[in-house]
Formats: sequence, structure tokens, C-alpha cells
Amino acid sequence: MLKDSSREKMSRKQMARQIPLFLLIITGGIFLFLFSINLLGTAFDSIGGTTTDALLNATDNPFISLFVGLLITAIIQSSSTTTSIIVAVVATGSLSLQNAIPMVMGANIGTTLTSTLMSLGYLGQKKMFNRAIAAGSLHDFFNILVTCILFPLEYYYGFLTALTTAFTNTLISSSLIDVFPEWPFEVLSVQFLSDFLLLQIPQPWLLIIISFVLLYLSINIFSNVIYKLLILYLNNKL
Repeated sequence: MLKDSSREKMSRKQMARQIPLFLLIITGGIFLFLFSINLLGTAFDSIGGTTTDALLNATDNPFISLFVGLLITAIIQSSSTTTSIIVAVVATGSLSLQNAIPMVMGANIGTTLTSTLMSLGYLGQKKMFNRAIAAGSLHDFFNILVTCILFPLEYYYGFLTALTTAFTNTLISSSLIDVFPEWPFEVLSVQFLSDFLLLQIPQPWLLIIISFVLLYLSINIFSNVIYKLLILYLNNKL
């Protein structure tokens, strides 16, 4: 009993020491995330109108947009990163909402490859592989079936476009948005860093690649820190 209580005290002390470090890492991850999104928007703003028109024309076909979202997520294995990139590009006006919706659907399908690849790690153990592939394919079928239902509704009737536009108009016109003060967003603004980097590297496509890498790193920082906090919390509870 004494040994268990002493171990519990030591684990609590260890957790108390690590929490400030985790908070510091999370703060750095938030800054990196905001900076990467802002840099991405700044880079797309600096791209000429010809390139923007070419991007809009390339993604004008919903099936191509679906494949682009699937391909990007399959390569980087992070649907969160892909979706964040799509949101930033839509915000700059370089990509329309109608073209972005199939890309988000494709990102949801692309992320299913992660669970399928994970299940292949049990290929040498028949029973474990059967259970793993069943759980992995459940994720696959769910996202594919959702896309099969929503994609035709969006393609023929613009269902998701109308729904999200109505929600956005309601949110902006609501008086609730006036309750939030502007100073927190001014404090967190990193536009000056993006402008400085644009002056140092006057190549928009290179800045876009840099912002992609920073965005991917920031999301990985969040996921790793939250995972470690959860494991540390569960170890202290058990």
C-alpha cells in the first residue's frame, strides 16, 4: 500500500512537471497553425489572376475535385491538413465553395487508406488480421457511403452549398457575432510575419509549399501532445 501511494505521488509530480511543457508546446502549435494558414492565404493572394483562373477551371469538374481531395489526403495521410488547406484557399477566393465541397468529400475517402494500411500490419496473423481488416473497412464503407449519398445531392441540387451558405448568412447576420471583441484576434494576428516572409521569398508557390509543411507539422504537434496527455492521464488514473 505504501509503495502504491508513493508511486501515485511520484506519477502526480511527474504529470505536474510535464503539464507546463505540454501547454508551451500546444501554444507553439497554435501559433504555427495560425501562421501557416495566414501564410497560405497571403501566398494565394499574391498569385496572379491567370493562375487563379486556371485553378478554378481545373477544379470546376466535381469528379476532378473529388479525386484531387482523395489524392492529396492519400499522399500526406492527414484529412485535417487537407481540409485546412481547402478552407484557406476558399477564404482567399482562389477556390469556390462549390468546387471545394467535392474535395472535402475526397479528403474523407482518402483518410480511409490510413486504417486500411494499419490493418495490413497484422497480415501474418490470421485472426488478428480478420478483426483488423473488418474494423478498417468499416471506416472505408462509412465515408464512401456518405459520399455516395451526398455527392449526387450536391451535384444535381447544390444541397450542401445551399445548406452551408444559409448557415453562414445566419451566423454573420446574428447579433451573437458582435459579442466577441476584436482584440484577441488582433493579438493573435501573424500577418506581419507573412508579409515579411513574402518580401524575403517573392515566390508564391514556394511559400505555398512552406505553408503546407508548417500546417502538417502543427497538426502533428496537436495530435501527438493530446495523445501523450491522454496516456499520461490514464496511467495516473489506473
